[in-house]
Amino acid sequence: MTKSAWDEVTKNLELLDAQLRFDNPEEYRSRVGRLLEWVLNLSNADFTARTIDLLLTHTEDKENDLRIRLAAVDALTEIGPMMPDRVNTLISIAINEEEHLRLRWDITDAYRSMRPDLWENLQNYPDLVDRSVDPYDPPPKLDFSKARVELAQKQSRQMLFYPPIVLVIFGALMGTMLSIGSSIFLPLVVAWIVLIIAFFCGRFVLVRRCPECGRFWARIPLKAVDGYNGPSMPIGSVCPGGSPARTSQRVTVYEVRCRFCRHPWIILR
Repeated sequence: MTKSAWDEVTKNLELLDAQLRFDNPEEYRSRVGRLLEWVLNLSNADFTARTIDLLLTHTEDKENDLRIRLAAVDALTEIGPMMPDRVNTLISIAINEEEHLRLRWDITDAYRSMRPDLWENLQNYPDLVDRSVDPYDPPPKLDFSKARVELAQKQSRQMLFYPPIVLVIFGALMGTMLSIGSSIFLPLVVAWIVLIIAFFCGRFVLVRRCPECGRFWARIPLKAVDGYNGPSMPIGSVCPGGSPARTSQRVTVYEVRCRFCRHPWIILR
């Protein structure tokens, strides 16, 4: 490369770094296109390395316009395979849930050609594989630890109502049994049937109500995200005179979302 050609390359590199990445995405993409032509035509290792490093810097800088960062990733997709080890730092952006989802998707796709081995590893991240959401307006993230604590607190509050409810049901059943043979026995049986049906119907409807916006029939289909073994329970001995055996039920954690406000929460089954 002649001195004048190198000076022009250096000037364009400096322009990209000093000005265009902040205020002119269209011009930035145009100048990056010219740089790529030089990189591919000149086959100069030093120039290629400088260009890749510059594009990496623009991709990693969170102050840059998203369009600038996406354009830098597009350019890296073309020249990154020339020096694949140099683009490894992008992996930190791809797995960072705080980064823009569109940028993370583009980096994931770029790794398919630059570093297929790293691209395979990125397939283990569900939000990089699931492309059914809008990357510019993704649904809120669910904090599973916080959600479990809130669910446990809710269940603890509900436990306070169980003893009086059991007493009321027991008293009502005793009253029904004592009314056998009387004129009110049949109406009481009908009332019990109606209450049981209403209980199960209400439970079926309420579990599908959004806890955030309160709208009914809001829950989208379940998606298993975690699981754990519940408390062990005795089931007796496996043979006469043997030690008591215990078993535990597998609890599956499902993430659900509201189809209206997209609020996430968990249920256990």
